[in-house]
Amino acid sequence: DNEWQALTKQTTVEKASNLWVYNFERPANVDITAVERVASGQTILGLYTAGKATTNSCAALNGPVRDKIVAAAEKENAAWVSGIMKPGDSFKQYTYGVNGEWCAWFVSWIYKEAGYPVNDNPQPYYSYVGDLVDLAKKGDKFEWHPKNGLKYVPQPGDIAIYGNEQNFYHTNIVISADGANSITTIGGNEGAEGAGTSPSTRGVKKSEASTYWASEAFGYISPKGN
Repeated sequence: DNEWQALTKQTTVEKASNLWVYNFERPANVDITAVERVASGQTILGLYTAGKATTNSCAALNGPVRDKIVAAAEKENAAWVSGIMKPGDSFKQYTYGVNGEWCAWFVSWIYKEAGYPVNDNPQPYYSYVGDLVDLAKKGDKFEWHPKNGLKYVPQPGDIAIYGNEQNFYHTNIVISADGANSITTIGGNEGAEGAGTSPSTRGVKKSEASTYWASEAFGYISPKGN
């Protein structure tokens, strides 16, 4: 009864879901399960509140493709936070065993997991950030949105691109946006800093309401029609 009373007082899907998972259900790998439960709850809520939510809620996602992209990214982040995935060779899951910088590999892998692969290859990926930009500018499966001041507000599930036409240096996935100047992202090959840092010592990181990433963004890529 106490659990139910507490549950009825929660004001968001995330709070209600986490209360249930951590205090009542208590499954194995609880941190990963908690993320999956929140994503599922937000998706269901979105079916009933379509057109009424804001962009900093999963209920605002524009269709099931974006739901799946965000859920896949959240799941990977939870695996790194919980320690299931560790610095070392874990990142090779996203690169099919290849060494090297892997932010674009990670983005490609997430889109594959969401059922919207970046290309039709048996192992669909792009290892270079600029290739993602070229893909979006073709306009077949993706759309390119130059940052262009504040005219484009990124949406959950977008691919964020950082750099300039001469050097695209990083990419990650938008999880939520509170206007054009504040975004939450999840990206691969992030987190560790300092001399001697290598791809194998970095992981998947979530940057909450990050104005730094928003200010650095060169543009955004979205799944076409979603």
